[in-house]
This record gives sequence, C-alpha cells and structure tokens, in this order.
Amino acid sequence: MADANRERSSEIYRKLFYEILGRCKGFSSEKKFNFDLPVYLLDGSVISLCLKLFPWSKFGKKKGGLKIHCLLSLERQIPEVVVLTEQKLHELEMAEGIDLKQFSDSWFVFDRGYIKYSWWKSLNDNRIKFITRIREGMNCQFLGQLKEPNDENGDGVLRDEKIMLSGDQ
Repeated sequence: MADANRERSSEIYRKLFYEILGRCKGFSSEKKFNFDLPVYLLDGSVISLCLKLFPWSKFGKKKGGLKIHCLLSLERQIPEVVVLTEQKLHELEMAEGIDLKQFSDSWFVFDRGYIKYSWWKSLNDNRIKFITRIREGMNCQFLGQLKEPNDENGDGVLRDEKIMLSGDQ
C-alpha cells in the first residue's frame, strides 16, 4: 500500500474527504443552537511526529510535526475545511486562503493567533461576524457591554464587549 500511495496523487484523498463530508452533512447533529447565523470555529493543532520516522517533518532542531487546521461547523459538529500543513505554517496564513464567500452571513470564532486587521476587514467585507480575544494594549474604543460580567456559572467570561478598532491603521 505504501508503494501505491507513493505513486498516487493526494488529490484522490482530498476529493474523497469532501465527498464523505457532503454525505455527513445530511445526518449530523440535531442539536439546536440559538444563533442568528451559522457559527464556525477556526483553529490549528500541532501533531508531534518522531523525527527518526518522519525526517521531512523537522521543525526546529529536535522536533518534528505537522499542523492540522480546521474550520468546524458548530451546529453540525463536522469540519467544513481541513488543511494539513507543515508545522511552521502559521494558522493565519492558512485562514487567509479560505474562500470566505461560501461562509457569508455567518459567525467565525477564533483565538488571538488570528489577529490581522486586513484579514478582519476581508471577513467584514464578506458579511462574516467574528468573535475573538483581543491583545493587551490593542488600539480600540469600547462601545458597550453586551453581557454583564458574571462568572457564577464558571464559564470564564470576564467581559463581553462590543468594540471598534481605532488608530491610523
């Protein structure tokens, strides 16, 4: 099988993934969500690999690995986009390659690793709302409190605010 895979184009696996994904959408989670638009979770995860077995995966001096990037549909609990890359590729570089038009009128949720104002503008231009954590000292204006701070339920939400970016850039 390894010999056959060496000669076979990886395109067959990509097509197979999207065919299976299309079929899964029909019978995925029935859980109802109270969001006005579809919600997608965006993140990347490192998969560590042994350098002796996978020398092509070298990252740094002694580490090996690759990265799996995923855009997960919260409602269906299945991935809409999965990209496997070298470990050194930053999540934002992969995110900038997503065809945003197919996700218009939705929400994206991501962490601080995706802070790039030009990418945020492209989300906005495609009618994609987003939720993220801002960096300390970020140049923004506070527009209002969306949810009163209350950590009685232990969800870790300290503030839920609407902001507007400010500054020259």
